[in-house]
Amino acid sequence: MIKNYIKIAWRNLIKNKAFSIINSLGLTIGITVCAMIFLFIAHQFSVDKFHSQGERIYRVMRGFDRSKERAPYLSAPYASALLTDYPNDIKKAVRVLPTNGLFSFGNISFNEKKLFIADTDFFELFSFPLVKGNPQNVLKNPTSVVLTEKTAKKYFGNDNPVGKVLQLDKNRQLTVAGIAQDPPINSHLDFDLVIPLTNYINEDSFKAWENNNLFTYILFNEHKDPKQLENQFPQFMDRHMKTVSSNMGLHFDLALTPLHDIYFEPHSAFDSAKHGDKKVVYIFLSIAILILVIACINFMNLSTIRAVDRSKEVGLRKVLGAQRFQLTGQFIGNLFY
Repeated sequence: MIKNYIKIAWRNLIKNKAFSIINSLGLTIGITVCAMIFLFIAHQFSVDKFHSQGERIYRVMRGFDRSKERAPYLSAPYASALLTDYPNDIKKAVRVLPTNGLFSFGNISFNEKKLFIADTDFFELFSFPLVKGNPQNVLKNPTSVVLTEKTAKKYFGNDNPVGKVLQLDKNRQLTVAGIAQDPPINSHLDFDLVIPLTNYINEDSFKAWENNNLFTYILFNEHKDPKQLENQFPQFMDRHMKTVSSNMGLHFDLALTPLHDIYFEPHSAFDSAKHGDKKVVYIFLSIAILILVIACINFMNLSTIRAVDRSKEVGLRKVLGAQRFQLTGQFIGNLFY
């Protein structure tokens, strides 16, 4: 039976080529456009969902004078103090400083604009797979550097880069200790090279509480409530930032943003991480639904018009057939009478 239906449908398509092409093409274009928009929407909502510990990772945000707008940058001492003050809540605290640097290998030099200076457990916190190297110790040595596959190919071609030395800003020798897969496009963190923060942690700029220039991510222990920790942040700020706040005449506070919400959170030009706009996503969703509805209505209208035309055609044929039958009968009658 299905085979007969297919034959009938094919014959109708062949019989009414122009109408079939117009009707099918309109519906096909509508569905295709909707599918492309839905893929874009799915990509937007998939950002940072690939991290295995993502449900327990939060970024610490800083505010001042009780403003609703918050900045993602903190100073280096925050991470250590949070780990020390709340060991039962926080398992890891990882700092990430996005910056740039001049890297050289032989006669090859590039000003790398996607350089991360991060804590040694960066690759343990985030699920950026390593092609070469162990996530637990790849950044343990202060003189180590991790390259992405794209960056490694840029400097070393098809040669094995592990163990080779890159020069940073012509004054620091870094040995390639690992190769990471290129960060996926659905990640708010995008890097080409990662070097250990231990290279700089003893500098005066990294000891000052008011020098805010890096991201701080924390990993909660299992079954811990981030809201309870947030409620303790005022006391934390009084312990560590009271003097700084008094000297600057400002009131500082902290808040937490889940990793999965960072991409769509309100941001400013000071936030170098990748961000999207949820309003734009919902606008595209509305457009996709509207296009699909219009395409379906157009398809049904054309099909209905075609059906009406066919019914009129069938009716006209019946009338003409009846007239022919009547004339034929009259003609035969005239022959015999």
